Amino acid sequence: MESSPDSRGQARRRAWSWIVLAAAAALAWWIWPKALHTAATAILESKEIKAGNGAPDFTLKNARGEAVSLESYRGKVVLLNFWATWCGPCKTEIPWFIDLQNRYGAREFTVLGVSMDEDGWKAVTPYVAAHGMNYPVLLGDEKVNQLFGGIEALPTTMIVDKDGKFAYIHYGLVSEAQYEREIQDAMCGGCNKVTEPEAETKQYELHGVVRKVDAKEATATIDGEAVKGWMAAMTMEYPVRDKAELGRLREGEKVAAKVYVAGDRYWVAEIREEK
Repeated sequence: MESSPDSRGQARRRAWSWIVLAAAAALAWWIWPKALHTAATAILESKEIKAGNGAPDFTLKNARGEAVSLESYRGKVVLLNFWATWCGPCKTEIPWFIDLQNRYGAREFTVLGVSMDEDGWKAVTPYVAAHGMNYPVLLGDEKVNQLFGGIEALPTTMIVDKDGKFAYIHYGLVSEAQYEREIQDAMCGGCNKVTEPEAETKQYELHGVVRKVDAKEATATIDGEAVKGWMAAMTMEYPVRDKAELGRLREGEKVAAKVYVAGDRYWVAEIREEK
């Protein structure tokens, strides 16, 4: 029996419906992995440690055993410093951070130190006391290390703005002036963006004889031997950022020290008597 025009039309419509459904399914099968990949990439990029991204929250303990989270500082600019007691450049920075905490601590700002010492509070507590560190110090762990992408260099320092986002990130040593400019910018919500990075900080070994110590100006005049790659032998006045090191210097003694140079700025640290 011959089918009616209506039944043939319904059959064609059903066939086209199946074709459309099959095409949609094939398209979804093709697009879905790409959409998943795009979404996953966006999630990973949002967690990447870079300026503009949110800083991952963590909770660590201080020397009193109290739990302290990064989130608890929301609304403040945080200079987040990963350091260790055995780290020479970290020792150079600590007097700067004490100074910055003194000058900006009452203005919605704090330095937050996270020690990565494997010996824990046994090493950190006496070090904090000896250096007069006036800002919160926490003890880091492997979880925090991984949260921040695996910290490969100490010091690693990050300026976190009032909204909990990274404003600036530094791996290694920069100057106090650089930190201060970045803190001021973060405190005003990005009103004075630091767009030109400071010159790379280089480290040299200095050998010489102390000729004069000026405790008031925190400087030492040293007859220095030639420093390969930086300067010829000459007498120079060096800023000494660590007051404890400055207090140990004696006129006429032979010393060796690290010299950190950033552009036209320089300072000495890790000073030791040379026999």
